[in-house]
Amino acid sequence: MENAFTYIIVAMIALSAFSIFAKQGGGGKRSAGRRTASSSNYTPMTEKEKMEEAKAIAAKVKSESGIESLESRLSAAEERYDNSGTEKNSDRVDVLEYAVNLAYDNPYRYYIAERDVDSPHTPLRILKSVGKAITQAKYDALPEDDRKYYDVMTLSDASTPEEAKDVASSELTDGVRELMKFRKIVEDEKLDDEQKEKKMSKLVSASEYLRGFFNDDDYYSQFRNEELAMSMAKYNIPAIETFIEKGYRTVEDIMSVPEDEIIKWPGIGEKTLEKIREARAAISAQ
Repeated sequence: MENAFTYIIVAMIALSAFSIFAKQGGGGKRSAGRRTASSSNYTPMTEKEKMEEAKAIAAKVKSESGIESLESRLSAAEERYDNSGTEKNSDRVDVLEYAVNLAYDNPYRYYIAERDVDSPHTPLRILKSVGKAITQAKYDALPEDDRKYYDVMTLSDASTPEEAKDVASSELTDGVRELMKFRKIVEDEKLDDEQKEKKMSKLVSASEYLRGFFNDDDYYSQFRNEELAMSMAKYNIPAIETFIEKGYRTVEDIMSVPEDEIIKWPGIGEKTLEKIREARAAISAQ
């Protein structure tokens, strides 16, 4: 009887020891192996790596459906992370979150904003394009000089053709329409200078918007002088407007003006004269 009792006590002690050992992980070798494999077989991504992958993913998104698809992928990745909590799934969530944010900044359409054409020197062909949204392909096909007038419309601005049209059409203001009338006169090759001056004077006088571009009532002369100054801007001649006002309307004319005459003009000092001298020397060297 005593031996049986001793046997029971030993068995209970052994069972208790095994239970403690198992709780401490000694009996969970297979489970511990899975945890080790999970941490040792995957190298967490750096922030730079996440962003590079996100950029590659986002670059493929071109439309609203692309955004929706990407957001669905993000939701699925978040669900996987909630279920597993692994570093790999956490990194995936980060990458897709970055990608969604980047994708919203992708170009969707291009359009011309009123602020970019707010000048009587804007060509008529550009003014006629205000109010229209064009695709990336059409934008890429434009001459380089025309592209500078366009703003990008991202997927956060519009994600359907209808939304893009609404954004672009809001830029076609009454002011833009007034400028189109003005440029039609300027670019009408059938009109001589006298006819253009007469039509321009009538139009500008009746338009408060157009009068805001001029300093006096001699609209045509001021406009022509500005156009001439812009055409010679590449020569970087200081006080070019003054030369034109004095009747020197070509580079050859400007090169021939004596310095002792230039220094007498209002607003021309020794420093400006020196810059004019340098500009003329550069033109002569060409």
